[in-house]
Amino acid sequence: MQLNQITFADAASVRVIQISALHLDYQHSDLAARGAKRSHLDSLIQATVDWATSIQLPEHLAPITALSLGKELEASATTLLKAHAPHLSEDAFAAVLIESALGADWPKGSRWSLSRAQSIRTSAALLYPALTTDDVSSTIGAHRRASKRLRKDALSPRAQVGMGAFMAAGALLSGGAVNAVGTAVGTQVLGLSGAAATSAGLAFIGGGSLAAGGFGMAGGQLLINTAAVGVKSASKALLGAVIAKSSSTVFISELAKLDVLVGLEPRSRDSVVEGLRELKTSINHDRTKADGRDAKNLATSERAIDFEIRHLTSPGWKRIVAAGPRLAGTPALSKLLDRIG
Repeated sequence: MQLNQITFADAASVRVIQISALHLDYQHSDLAARGAKRSHLDSLIQATVDWATSIQLPEHLAPITALSLGKELEASATTLLKAHAPHLSEDAFAAVLIESALGADWPKGSRWSLSRAQSIRTSAALLYPALTTDDVSSTIGAHRRASKRLRKDALSPRAQVGMGAFMAAGALLSGGAVNAVGTAVGTQVLGLSGAAATSAGLAFIGGGSLAAGGFGMAGGQLLINTAAVGVKSASKALLGAVIAKSSSTVFISELAKLDVLVGLEPRSRDSVVEGLRELKTSINHDRTKADGRDAKNLATSERAIDFEIRHLTSPGWKRIVAAGPRLAGTPALSKLLDRIG
């Protein structure tokens, strides 16, 4: 399995699932909670429309450019997802599930009124009817465990103090980091340049509004897709390296998504490891020229890659993947692997 199978159309379906799940929860929220949630949802919808307008999507997804927060939103989302279902491959589904489950969240201070897993399942099941709430919960749990392991491995004990809240989501880009990553996405993923690259790239990652990494490309693959397809030069850092330099916590969250993806799709392991090795080389090169916070973020991200490669290439990896979810009391993840494998 190669990592170039996630299309812009699949990324668009991820965003529609996220919007639909958040809207479902918004509808069941009390009036006091709706203000902040509406602002967040409006921002995400607008970013989605802006991004979809800037690229060429298949005709069946063209209505995404007309999405708006109103009584027709749920019907529009349902129509879009049902239209895309025949075009979504089984290989792509695992990655779409990961990004949908982990990228849909409310900003700090807002809580889910419904079950987060149930809301996401309700929307994502339009693409894959066999999906269960346990599948979504298991995916979120697997990411939480991978994030915790990587954080423990990559950060010093002192740096870990006060970071207990960083688990399944909560990894935010802020300030100039958002612009840096947005520009890199616009340039390296969308193929644009100048101000247009920054604008479209920011829209692609949700305008900075997503509460978890949520870069719009499923399963953390923006970290290594550019490495996997050879988009690199002496003067331009790989996108994954830009993310690593901007925020090691966001980088670790995205790296944990890759770990979950490989657990669901073991065939992707070799491709992921190869991409991570190339990305490590790029990060190491950038680190030798960086200082201050940038150097610290790059060093932490590089250590996280080292530990993830070691984990994925360990002799007992297949046994860990098979037994891990069951030992954790969440067998649905293994069952999902069997269903989509």
